[in-house]
Amino acid sequence: MHRIDGPGATVDNKFTEGDPVGGVPATVVTDDWLNDVQENIMAVLVAAGVTPTKGRSADLLDSLKGRLIGVQKFATAGTFTYTPTPGTTSVVVEVLGGGGAGGGAAATSAGAMSIGTGGTGGAYGVSRLTSGFSGQTVTVGAAGAPISGTNGGSGGTSSFGSLIIAPGGSGGQRFGPTTPGAAGGGGAAGSPSSGGNIRNSAGAPGGICISVSTTIQFGGIGGSSFYGGGGTTNTTGVAPGSAPSPGGGGGGASQGASAGALPGGSGGPGLVTIWEYA
Repeated sequence: MHRIDGPGATVDNKFTEGDPVGGVPATVVTDDWLNDVQENIMAVLVAAGVTPTKGRSADLLDSLKGRLIGVQKFATAGTFTYTPTPGTTSVVVEVLGGGGAGGGAAATSAGAMSIGTGGTGGAYGVSRLTSGFSGQTVTVGAAGAPISGTNGGSGGTSSFGSLIIAPGGSGGQRFGPTTPGAAGGGGAAGSPSSGGNIRNSAGAPGGICISVSTTIQFGGIGGSSFYGGGGTTNTTGVAPGSAPSPGGGGGGASQGASAGALPGGSGGPGLVTIWEYA
């Protein structure tokens, strides 16, 4: 496409009505400029699959439908009401449950130790909706809370009304006090989301934990979510950190002999993201 450049165009390629008194001619609307404008508009219609109709004023508007006009993200645990951006005709909704906390470690006596598995990641579901989305209740699941000396707390369920439901991941398990050489199976398998017409999936289970000796133990790594990995294990005797990703499981704790109880790592919070299209 080009700016008008025919006889009478201004030096910056714009139209002028001219000035008959001053002898300045009006800009000539050239055939190449009109054809260029027409074909650029037609290219938009063709790309959108819209058949040009003489006398119909909505052809160009229809060809622009389906473009992304807004994104609304709900990342804080709680309940909200979704109000679409004006002009929204369809949405793609992503729902992620909260991740479970890692298993804690119990207080130990001489010759014993305690270990915890990683928490499970939150489930993830996606749907494209062309109706019924306005005014839906959005629930964002909380991160699973760590509990000192025992199993980690489960992550909260996230949802978009009753249309998409993504359960939170289960908390990691505590093992022990126990003797060297003991191992704990990984966290429980997560429940998949429901209602997604594009995707329904479960978060990854937390990793296994193992005690090698009274001074060497390994808590389980937190299970991954769709958005990334879970929390890592801790240095023996130090509580693990929180999951670095939304919906990720927390890492499991480990504790050596003759020491106090520890919590596992916190899970990652849930998330609901709504992509809005004209």
